Amino acid sequence: MEREKGHNSKVLVFLLLFNSLLVISPLFSWLLPFSEVYAVVTFVILVFYLIFFNIKLNIRYLLVAFVLIFGSLVPSLYWLELRYFFYPSFFLVALLLVTICGRNEIAKFVDLSTNIILLLLAASVVGFILAKLGFDYTLKFKNPDGRWNYLYYTTLTNYVRGDFIRPSAIFDEPGTFSFVICLTAFFRFCLGRDFKLTWIILFLGFITFSLAHLIFCTIFLFAERFNAKRISFFLGLLLSAFLIFTFTGFSSTISDKLLGRLEITEEGTVKGDNRTVLMGNALSEIEKKNEAVLVGLDPDCLFNVPVCKEEYPLMGANPVTPLVFQGLFVSWPYYLLIILSCLSLFVHGRSGLAFFAVGLLFLQRPYLMLAGYSLLGVLAVQLVYANKLKIGYSGHSSHSSEGAR
Repeated sequence: MEREKGHNSKVLVFLLLFNSLLVISPLFSWLLPFSEVYAVVTFVILVFYLIFFNIKLNIRYLLVAFVLIFGSLVPSLYWLELRYFFYPSFFLVALLLVTICGRNEIAKFVDLSTNIILLLLAASVVGFILAKLGFDYTLKFKNPDGRWNYLYYTTLTNYVRGDFIRPSAIFDEPGTFSFVICLTAFFRFCLGRDFKLTWIILFLGFITFSLAHLIFCTIFLFAERFNAKRISFFLGLLLSAFLIFTFTGFSSTISDKLLGRLEITEEGTVKGDNRTVLMGNALSEIEKKNEAVLVGLDPDCLFNVPVCKEEYPLMGANPVTPLVFQGLFVSWPYYLLIILSCLSLFVHGRSGLAFFAVGLLFLQRPYLMLAGYSLLGVLAVQLVYANKLKIGYSGHSSHSSEGAR
């Protein structure tokens, strides 16, 4: 990619922010149901940007785009359904945007995202406390998938059990909020941002009570390189959390609502595991219809979910979902991401555990082709492989200080 100096990077930073943290929010789909409009607008802006600044795309992007566009033609022709052809649009736009961006734009985006995440976490803590104090929600609306979302003054949530809520900030569910927090922490790790702030964000992220968040943090912890100062900080963080949970009475809530989900049931399964059955259902449907591996099981499962749920068992949100819904001709970038996250263990050693943890997040949220997730997934791969960075904190370089460019 060749670029002229002096281009306006603010446009790219805004597009990165909008196509990740913002477009993934159900608030935008509530205001504008046709989210494809965002992809079209972003694409048009990027085309003008390429022309105005005389930027030439590298062959890598053009090759991936060609293979994916050609592949999407196969299910389109098989099902005589044109929407399959346009389905990878979010991914292709995200790939184009990340390809155009340089390290400077990505660094500014990560720093800005960090500040936004901190604000959302603070607001989520306030909303959680208000719910505990007995305050009821002030507004409710439906997510794109039909589930209700409730506004508790400073946070949304779709999980309400009496006076207990799992905050989701501006997102559709707590798991999505946790996903964004973890990806932001990973980006900071790749760029060598401040260790302390990264872990403060991750610790505050436990307000989502996400089991995936706990798993990510555990693996991410082993990717870190500790010294005496970092160990002292980490122990201080743990002690502070222990004291806060003990004196506020939240320790029982943590035990019941988070750690309790790790219990083994009488059937020998993990209590918090809601993916295994879904994956089994998906594999069962593939066995009945082998061609689904290549072209998907049924267009309704991708474009008319209520009808799909009536005709087939629940199969969403598991590693087989892209295969059974989209077919391999469309879903191969998702499985490539998973493979690369595993290879990272061998390529980057202990630091590769961080990207491996990202791969595990995508295993239980296989939405790489959807708005928001596309940008976050593509950027993760870009930082680890395309830029050939030595991922992990530098410890002593200028990149270890917040705001370094």
